[in-house]
Amino acid sequence: MEDGALRFLRGSLEPSPAQGGRVTGYVQDLTELARTQADLKESEERYRELSMAATEGIVIHDGGTIVDVNNAFCRLMGGYETDLTGKNLLELAHPDDVSLLAARLESERDRSERFRLRTLAGDTVVVEITSRSAPRHGRIVRMSAVRDITAAIRAEERAEGQRRLLAQTDRLRSLGTLVAGVAHEINNPNSFVMFNAPLIERAWRDAISLLDEVEREKGPFTLAGMPYARVRGDVPTFIENILSGARRIQEIVEKLRTFVGGAGPGEMELVDPVKVVEEAVELLAPLVARTRGTVTLRSVGRILPIRGRAAEIGQVVVNLVANALQALPEKGGQVTVKTVGEAALGTVAIVVEDDGAGIAPEELEKIFDPFYTTRRGAGGSGLGLSISHTIVEDHGGRLTIEPLPGAGTRATARFPVAAGPDR
Repeated sequence: MEDGALRFLRGSLEPSPAQGGRVTGYVQDLTELARTQADLKESEERYRELSMAATEGIVIHDGGTIVDVNNAFCRLMGGYETDLTGKNLLELAHPDDVSLLAARLESERDRSERFRLRTLAGDTVVVEITSRSAPRHGRIVRMSAVRDITAAIRAEERAEGQRRLLAQTDRLRSLGTLVAGVAHEINNPNSFVMFNAPLIERAWRDAISLLDEVEREKGPFTLAGMPYARVRGDVPTFIENILSGARRIQEIVEKLRTFVGGAGPGEMELVDPVKVVEEAVELLAPLVARTRGTVTLRSVGRILPIRGRAAEIGQVVVNLVANALQALPEKGGQVTVKTVGEAALGTVAIVVEDDGAGIAPEELEKIFDPFYTTRRGAGGSGLGLSISHTIVEDHGGRLTIEPLPGAGTRATARFPVAAGPDR
């Protein structure tokens, strides 16, 4: 060519008998087409290089079938490109999100939405997917940017749990003030009962000889509408019942004070786990009776004190035991609360086991989510386990929930023992 440029041509030459064997043909200049194809190939290679270098996952799918992925998506899913291409995107969706993702794949609207995906190892990740249509090899496909927001979601949940815990702690503090006032008002009249009942008992013992003499001289008579012979045997029991009831009132008030009192927010003190468990379970006596359950307490090994807030640890025990009782069948059942000294681990475990209906595997991963509850219709708020989880972690411990073989559930709150010479 005159300009020296390389050109791409396509042609055909044929002899023509009609023209005495002259050769005829045509020549077509394909230079522009070749340049366009080269530019397209270079553009695709450049896009693929950028895609592979992107920090967010990128998936190209055609009718839901994955045709291409980048390195970031492979890392997120825990596999290689060959493990993922050819799969349907719905195969990677969390079972609860399959229908939602299927509807999203059919939608032409370009918008971001949250989904849960299952990695090749079976772990759940929360992602935000933004999709748009794009041409690829002569077809219109969907290109999706996949951003892993699992850590952000977990941070939000932890922050929400902390806010709930602070609100609960504030309510406990207010309740502590209220209980202190109520306890004072109850103890005042109760102290009169406890002071005067022994005086009445002594007065009755002194009066018996006089009343016996009256009966000998005048024969049988009545007191308070009952024969004296009966009253003589019953009054000491009546007085003992009055004293016993007054002492019980005093004990309940003291336990309520302990449950809502103790260390203030941010303050730690030495806590006896066995005592906390005993007092927490005693507060649940009405629920035990209502559910017709049986609660058995056991201590295993040497139980060392832990450093924490007794009121909060008691709240954890109350939540775990209450959940266990509410899981029992209507005819009642067994709840076992074990306080276990784990010297080798430097921990104390509070283990609550029940023989109730158990917990479904799909519920386990959501069990600590705020507001998640299987008892919404029965008044469950979904905050008990979430707050308990936060309290245990705030004490440097760990709370786990697991199904028992056959039926039932085991909840384990594990706390580090107190360190230092003052333990």
